[in-house]
Amino acid sequence: MKNKLNPIESRILTVLIKDGGWMTTAQVSKEAKVSWNTALAYLNRFEKKEWVDKSGDTTLYWKAIVELD
Repeated sequence: MKNKLNPIESRILTVLIKDGGWMTTAQVSKEAKVSWNTALAYLNRFEKKEWVDKSGDTTLYWKAIVELD
């Protein structure tokens, strides 16, 4: 990944990469120490950039598909 990440992006991606599995938005929020709304906003951006996969309907699950440089 060649893009420069801001501190929040870095925390969220680090949480997902370290876990290695599927995490809910709430889990990501708690582990990255950001609000649920902030986590969701960044996770949706990451999905559009194809950095994460998303699964689920009412409860969303996220999984990193990139590595940090």
